[in-house]
Amino acid sequence: MIPKAYFMLANAILEFIDKTKDEAVFDEELYMLWMLDVLSQPRCVRDLLFRVNPKEHTQDTLPLAITSERHRNLLNKNRIFVHAQAMGYLRCGVEPTLSVRNLTNAGLSKAHFLYAEYAKHVHDDNWIKSSIGRKKGEIRIPVKSPEKEIQSRFFPRLSQEYPKGSASPKALEELGKVILDLETSDLTLPEEMSVKDVLNAAPKASLAEREETRELKNYIVNTLDSAGERYSALRRCGLDPNDWYSAPEPSISTLREFAKFIDEL
Repeated sequence: MIPKAYFMLANAILEFIDKTKDEAVFDEELYMLWMLDVLSQPRCVRDLLFRVNPKEHTQDTLPLAITSERHRNLLNKNRIFVHAQAMGYLRCGVEPTLSVRNLTNAGLSKAHFLYAEYAKHVHDDNWIKSSIGRKKGEIRIPVKSPEKEIQSRFFPRLSQEYPKGSASPKALEELGKVILDLETSDLTLPEEMSVKDVLNAAPKASLAEREETRELKNYIVNTLDSAGERYSALRRCGLDPNDWYSAPEPSISTLREFAKFIDEL
């Protein structure tokens, strides 16, 4: 079952998108403050940071002053209280990129589908009518902004090495590159993306009606659920993600088996 805190996080991300729709560029510092604030709330502490009594979680928080007036206005507060484990969860449970695990679903990850859904909310027919998939052969290179500028952000990521077990090499060989098919060009996407990548590398979206964002919210929740899988598995096994997250072993599958064994004791 997906923790309810993921829906709380998704709502916070949708609110961030709406609050910053008039900003010229993605504000990474504001995004970090926004996420740390919501991750430090009792529901997230209990469901995501794990093993902490939410009634006592204030003992593990530190005040963080908001120095930017613009950030204070957007956050509607002068300071936030950040839980001691919130930064670690942001790094290991929210920001990890999702890799392609197999060739089902056209060889795409949940983050790719999130990007495609987000594109439908951009007030530009070139994006609203877009579709995502893989393509071999000739790519229609973007020559106009914002597509040209967005494509430039992805260039360093298009030749990256892939983690052990990734299906990307096979997908690239058999199905081609991940493409957002726009009316006037093809936007080549990285094989691995995160929620932050989606927000950082797309035109600003307008989220006018809550009903219209239900599907987008579900994609955010599913992407967050996958991004936080290793963090969650380590916690269930009694291992500190700050120490174990980047270790090649134990694998996700091993952690799942061990957690199941612990639950059955």
